[in-house]
Amino acid sequence: MTSKTLKWIAIIMMTIDHIGLYLVTPEDITLLIILRGLGRLAFPFFAFFVSEGFKHTRELKKYFFRLLGYAILIQIALTVFYFASGVNYMIVGNVFWPLVFGLLASILIKERKTAFTILGFSLIIIADLIGFPYGGYGVAFILIFTFVEPFYKKVLYAFIVHLAYIAYPIAFLIPEFVTRYNLPVESIQWLAMLSLIPIYFYNGKLGKMNKYFFYIYYPVHLAVIFGISLLI
Repeated sequence: MTSKTLKWIAIIMMTIDHIGLYLVTPEDITLLIILRGLGRLAFPFFAFFVSEGFKHTRELKKYFFRLLGYAILIQIALTVFYFASGVNYMIVGNVFWPLVFGLLASILIKERKTAFTILGFSLIIIADLIGFPYGGYGVAFILIFTFVEPFYKKVLYAFIVHLAYIAYPIAFLIPEFVTRYNLPVESIQWLAMLSLIPIYFYNGKLGKMNKYFFYIYYPVHLAVIFGISLLI
Protein backbone atom coordinates (compact mmCIF):
# COMPACT_ATOMS: atom_id res chain seq x y z
CA MET A 1 0.00 0.00 0.00
CA THR A 2 1.21 3.50 -0.78
CA SER A 3 1.13 6.45 1.58
CA LYS A 4 -1.76 7.83 -0.46
CA THR A 5 -3.85 4.71 0.20
CA LEU A 6 -3.15 4.82 3.92
CA LYS A 7 -3.99 8.52 4.07
CA TRP A 8 -7.34 7.96 2.37
CA ILE A 9 -8.17 5.18 4.85
CA ALA A 10 -7.20 7.49 7.72
CA ILE A 11 -9.24 10.42 6.34
CA ILE A 12 -12.33 8.26 5.85
CA MET A 13 -12.08 6.72 9.33
CA MET A 14 -11.48 10.14 10.91
CA THR A 15 -14.52 11.63 9.16
CA ILE A 16 -16.70 8.72 10.28
CA ASP A 17 -15.43 9.17 13.83
CA HIS A 18 -16.17 12.91 13.89
CA ILE A 19 -19.66 12.33 12.54
CA GLY A 20 -20.26 9.98 15.44
CA LEU A 21 -18.65 12.28 18.00
CA TYR A 22 -20.37 15.52 17.04
CA LEU A 23 -23.62 14.52 15.33
CA VAL A 24 -24.85 11.30 16.95
CA THR A 25 -26.53 11.45 20.36
CA PRO A 26 -25.86 8.91 23.14
CA GLU A 27 -29.44 7.67 22.70
CA ASP A 28 -28.43 6.20 19.31
CA ILE A 29 -25.95 3.94 21.07
CA THR A 30 -25.68 1.28 18.35
CA LEU A 31 -24.88 3.79 15.61
CA LEU A 32 -22.56 5.65 17.98
CA ILE A 33 -20.56 2.52 18.76
CA ILE A 34 -20.27 1.61 15.06
CA LEU A 35 -19.11 5.06 13.96
CA ARG A 36 -16.77 5.65 16.88
CA GLY A 37 -15.50 2.09 16.67
CA LEU A 38 -14.48 2.58 13.04
CA GLY A 39 -13.00 5.92 14.02
CA ARG A 40 -10.59 4.24 16.42
CA LEU A 41 -8.55 3.17 13.40
CA ALA A 42 -7.77 6.73 12.32
CA PHE A 43 -5.25 8.06 14.82
CA PRO A 44 -2.58 5.33 14.49
CA PHE A 45 -2.35 6.19 10.79
CA PHE A 46 -1.65 9.85 11.59
CA ALA A 47 0.88 8.81 14.22
CA PHE A 48 2.55 6.68 11.55
CA PHE A 49 2.63 9.58 9.07
CA VAL A 50 4.33 11.82 11.64
CA SER A 51 6.87 9.08 12.28
CA GLU A 52 7.53 8.75 8.55
CA GLY A 53 7.91 12.51 8.26
CA PHE A 54 10.38 12.50 11.13
CA LYS A 55 12.45 9.75 9.50
CA HIS A 56 12.49 10.99 5.93
CA THR A 57 12.11 14.76 5.81
CA ARG A 58 15.26 16.65 4.94
CA GLU A 59 14.14 19.75 6.82
CA LEU A 60 12.96 18.45 10.18
CA LYS A 61 12.86 21.88 11.78
CA LYS A 62 10.59 23.23 9.05
CA TYR A 63 8.39 20.15 9.33
CA PHE A 64 8.01 20.64 13.08
CA PHE A 65 7.20 24.33 12.83
CA ARG A 66 4.75 23.70 9.99
CA LEU A 67 2.92 21.16 12.17
CA LEU A 68 3.09 23.47 15.19
CA GLY A 69 1.85 26.45 13.20
CA TYR A 70 -1.06 24.46 11.86
CA ALA A 71 -1.99 23.26 15.35
CA ILE A 72 -2.01 26.89 16.51
CA LEU A 73 -4.21 27.95 13.57
CA ILE A 74 -6.69 25.18 14.33
CA GLN A 75 -6.66 26.22 17.98
CA ILE A 76 -7.42 29.84 17.04
CA ALA A 77 -10.30 28.69 14.84
CA LEU A 78 -11.74 26.50 17.62
CA THR A 79 -11.43 29.41 20.06
CA VAL A 80 -13.31 31.73 17.69
CA PHE A 81 -15.96 29.03 17.25
CA TYR A 82 -16.31 28.77 21.03
CA PHE A 83 -16.85 32.50 21.52
CA ALA A 84 -19.26 32.63 18.57
CA SER A 85 -21.35 29.59 19.49
CA GLY A 86 -20.67 28.82 23.14
CA VAL A 87 -19.79 25.24 22.16
CA ASN A 88 -16.39 24.26 23.55
CA TYR A 89 -14.34 22.02 21.25
CA MET A 90 -11.10 23.86 22.00
CA ILE A 91 -9.31 20.80 23.39
CA VAL A 92 -11.13 17.77 21.98
CA GLY A 93 -11.32 19.27 18.50
CA ASN A 94 -7.60 19.65 17.84
CA VAL A 95 -5.92 16.33 17.18
CA PHE A 96 -2.79 18.11 15.92
CA TRP A 97 -1.47 18.75 19.44
CA PRO A 98 -0.59 15.11 20.21
CA LEU A 99 1.02 14.94 16.75
CA VAL A 100 3.13 18.02 17.59
CA PHE A 101 4.06 16.59 20.99
CA GLY A 102 4.91 13.22 19.47
CA LEU A 103 7.16 14.79 16.85
CA LEU A 104 8.85 16.99 19.47
CA ALA A 105 9.37 13.96 21.72
CA SER A 106 10.97 12.08 18.81
CA ILE A 107 13.30 15.01 18.07
CA LEU A 108 14.38 15.25 21.72
CA ILE A 109 14.94 11.51 22.14
CA LYS A 110 16.95 11.36 18.93
CA GLU A 111 19.53 13.68 20.51
CA ARG A 112 20.51 10.81 22.86
CA LYS A 113 21.13 13.16 25.73
CA THR A 114 19.76 12.17 29.12
CA ALA A 115 17.99 15.45 29.84
CA PHE A 116 16.43 15.59 26.37
CA THR A 117 15.36 11.95 26.59
CA ILE A 118 13.66 12.51 29.94
CA LEU A 119 11.93 15.60 28.59
CA GLY A 120 10.87 13.70 25.48
CA PHE A 121 9.20 10.92 27.45
CA SER A 122 7.75 13.50 29.86
CA LEU A 123 5.68 14.84 26.97
CA ILE A 124 3.61 11.66 27.21
CA ILE A 125 2.51 12.68 30.70
CA ILE A 126 2.17 16.37 29.84
CA ALA A 127 -0.10 15.63 26.86
CA ASP A 128 -2.42 13.71 29.16
CA LEU A 129 -2.43 16.33 31.89
CA ILE A 130 -3.40 19.00 29.36
CA GLY A 131 -6.20 16.77 28.10
CA PHE A 132 -5.33 16.62 24.40
CA PRO A 133 -7.34 14.14 22.35
CA TYR A 134 -5.52 10.80 22.67
CA GLY A 135 -3.06 12.52 25.01
CA GLY A 136 -0.09 10.44 26.08
CA TYR A 137 -1.54 7.44 24.29
CA GLY A 138 -1.13 9.32 21.01
CA VAL A 139 2.39 10.52 21.77
CA ALA A 140 3.39 6.97 22.73
CA PHE A 141 2.11 5.64 19.40
CA ILE A 142 4.31 8.08 17.49
CA LEU A 143 7.35 7.03 19.51
CA ILE A 144 6.59 3.37 18.86
CA PHE A 145 6.39 3.89 15.11
CA THR A 146 9.57 5.98 15.19
CA PHE A 147 11.92 3.97 17.35
CA VAL A 148 10.66 0.38 17.67
CA GLU A 149 11.80 -2.23 15.15
CA PRO A 150 11.06 -4.77 13.71
CA PHE A 151 7.34 -4.55 13.00
CA TYR A 152 6.25 -7.34 15.35
CA LYS A 153 7.78 -5.34 18.20
CA LYS A 154 5.71 -2.32 17.16
CA VAL A 155 2.63 -4.52 17.52
CA LEU A 156 3.80 -5.75 20.91
CA TYR A 157 4.49 -2.24 22.20
CA ALA A 158 1.17 -1.01 20.84
CA PHE A 159 -0.50 -3.85 22.72
CA ILE A 160 1.30 -2.81 25.92
CA VAL A 161 0.19 0.82 25.44
CA HIS A 162 -3.40 -0.36 25.10
CA LEU A 163 -3.07 -2.41 28.27
CA ALA A 164 -1.66 0.59 30.12
CA TYR A 165 -4.16 3.17 28.88
CA ILE A 166 -7.30 1.23 28.07
CA ALA A 167 -7.40 -1.81 30.27
CA TYR A 168 -5.68 -0.81 33.48
CA PRO A 169 -3.78 1.70 35.53
CA ILE A 170 -3.28 4.88 33.54
CA ALA A 171 -6.98 5.13 32.68
CA PHE A 172 -7.76 5.20 36.40
CA LEU A 173 -5.03 7.70 37.18
CA ILE A 174 -6.33 9.98 34.43
CA PRO A 175 -10.14 9.69 34.66
CA GLU A 176 -10.86 12.13 31.83
CA PHE A 177 -9.30 9.66 29.39
CA VAL A 178 -12.14 7.24 30.13
CA THR A 179 -14.83 9.80 29.34
CA ARG A 180 -13.06 11.65 26.54
CA TYR A 181 -14.79 9.63 23.84
CA ASN A 182 -18.25 9.59 25.46
CA LEU A 183 -18.09 5.80 25.44
CA PRO A 184 -16.53 3.07 27.57
CA VAL A 185 -13.07 3.41 26.03
CA GLU A 186 -11.98 -0.07 26.96
CA SER A 187 -14.73 -1.56 24.79
CA ILE A 188 -13.77 0.09 21.48
CA GLN A 189 -10.28 1.64 21.59
CA TRP A 190 -8.76 -1.79 21.10
CA LEU A 191 -10.06 -1.61 17.52
CA ALA A 192 -7.20 0.82 16.86
CA MET A 193 -4.93 -2.21 16.70
CA LEU A 194 -6.57 -3.18 13.40
CA SER A 195 -4.91 -0.16 11.76
CA LEU A 196 -1.59 -1.99 12.08
CA ILE A 197 -2.69 -4.46 9.40
CA PRO A 198 -2.71 -2.00 6.45
CA ILE A 199 0.30 -0.21 7.93
CA TYR A 200 2.20 -3.51 7.78
CA PHE A 201 1.59 -3.62 4.03
CA TYR A 202 2.93 -0.11 3.45
CA ASN A 203 5.41 -0.29 0.58
CA GLY A 204 7.28 2.92 1.32
CA LYS A 205 5.95 4.67 -1.79
CA LEU A 206 4.15 8.00 -1.64
CA GLY A 207 1.57 7.76 -4.39
CA LYS A 208 0.26 10.90 -6.06
CA MET A 209 -1.45 13.14 -3.52
CA ASN A 210 -1.14 16.82 -2.69
CA LYS A 211 0.78 16.96 0.57
CA TYR A 212 -1.37 19.85 1.75
CA PHE A 213 -4.68 18.10 1.07
CA PHE A 214 -5.14 16.88 4.64
CA TYR A 215 -4.20 20.29 6.05
CA ILE A 216 -7.08 21.73 4.03
CA TYR A 217 -9.50 18.86 4.54
CA TYR A 218 -9.21 18.76 8.33
CA PRO A 219 -10.59 22.25 9.14
CA VAL A 220 -13.10 22.16 6.27
CA HIS A 221 -14.71 18.88 7.31
CA LEU A 222 -14.77 20.01 10.96
CA ALA A 223 -16.40 23.30 9.99
CA VAL A 224 -19.09 21.43 8.05
CA ILE A 225 -19.73 18.99 10.89
CA PHE A 226 -19.74 21.73 13.55
CA GLY A 227 -22.14 23.76 11.43
CA ILE A 228 -24.50 20.79 11.07
CA SER A 229 -24.27 20.13 14.82
CA LEU A 230 -25.58 23.66 15.52
CA LEU A 231 -28.55 23.10 13.22
CA ILE A 232 -29.81 19.79 14.61
